[in-house]
Amino acid sequence: MYKHHLQIWETEYLVVGAGAAGCAFGFLMERAGADVLLLEMKNSQQRVKLCAGILEKRTEAAFYDIFEQTVDEAGLDPMRIEAMCVWDERNELRRAMPGFGTGTDVSGEAGTLEQKCLGAALRSYLRTGGKALAKKMIMEAMGVDVAGGFSFRALPRKRFDDYIRDRFLAEGGRILYHTKVLSVNDEAGLAECIDLQTKEVFTLRYRYLICADGAVSNVRRLLTGRQPRVYLALEAGVPLIRREAVGRLTKGSQGYCWYIPRGEDATVGCGYHNLGADAMETSYNRLTEFCADLGITPPPRFSGAFIPEGDDILLQIGKRTYLLGDAAGLNDAFTGGGIHYALLSARALAASLAGAGNRCESSSAPALTSSPVPVLAPSFVGPVSYEELMQPHVRYVKKSSANLKQYYAVACSVIAGLGKRRG
Repeated sequence: MYKHHLQIWETEYLVVGAGAAGCAFGFLMERAGADVLLLEMKNSQQRVKLCAGILEKRTEAAFYDIFEQTVDEAGLDPMRIEAMCVWDERNELRRAMPGFGTGTDVSGEAGTLEQKCLGAALRSYLRTGGKALAKKMIMEAMGVDVAGGFSFRALPRKRFDDYIRDRFLAEGGRILYHTKVLSVNDEAGLAECIDLQTKEVFTLRYRYLICADGAVSNVRRLLTGRQPRVYLALEAGVPLIRREAVGRLTKGSQGYCWYIPRGEDATVGCGYHNLGADAMETSYNRLTEFCADLGITPPPRFSGAFIPEGDDILLQIGKRTYLLGDAAGLNDAFTGGGIHYALLSARALAASLAGAGNRCESSSAPALTSSPVPVLAPSFVGPVSYEELMQPHVRYVKKSSANLKQYYAVACSVIAGLGKRRG
């Protein structure tokens, strides 16, 4: 039985979800002088989030924009991936990443990796018969500047999320763990919440509500009656057996399996779109087969999570509720990349709301007892709305989702054109 508590708590910014998006936003607003309270259904200090842990260059750039230091200066120690190996049923495309000439297994013995790095191989392909196909995949689907080269690094996602959470707490932020939102009154700025351990129900009054609670956002469902379209991903940790990333595509399907080394261990996983009611069984079978091909004993269990399809993006609900990252539906449907959008949306919303801090008196949001929110540094603030700041990224995500079938078909063609027969 619930225990109702009549006391009403107050905060300027109520953030639901203490992952990378919520904590990055909270860090920026706390640094600007705002009062931020985060709610988390679980305990983020113990939670291990499903994620391959790849850090793209754009993700590292977004991290630097927020925390003003690189991931290396932050002590996160990501592993640089030496090579990329992509399979289909018959062919294998293996290339070194920039700076690596040969592949090695964990024993340090050199493999048979070809010398030409992946970027150079793709540039060469652009100049030959595969130009049209490669250009579509590289320039549209991946958004990568091949002429400049590209590389990936990876790390355990918990290490990344823990750093962002700790920076938020160090700025004076607060987190209520084991707390769930039961109902939201957007017009009044009130949220009824429950402590899942004590079963105590209490009310929070806020100026702005920030939804950062994942692809199956509870708050988004409460306010709109629905959630974004999602697909299933499965993943598990496995021993580190090679220092190259491996991906496997299945012709005719939209998705892939992956093996990602990340320093002390690696992850295997898969994500496939449009599998319908057979999603769990099909994904499990494909991932088990992939493990066998890698020479890995399939783990006893895989963790599952839902990923946004990227075709149902919602940045704002009403006048005071905003959505970040996966909760907003921001995820690249082709690459599966979501960390970048978590950080990017957190920074964009903080810039927009902090820039509007001096205009609080004219806002329709209720004034609280605390002082108005000071603006951020001039380089960070502008009179631009969150929607305007995110517009080019929203267009890109929607395009990736709309062209998904074409992108995967092109990817298989590139593997056939650049690769060689497996075995």
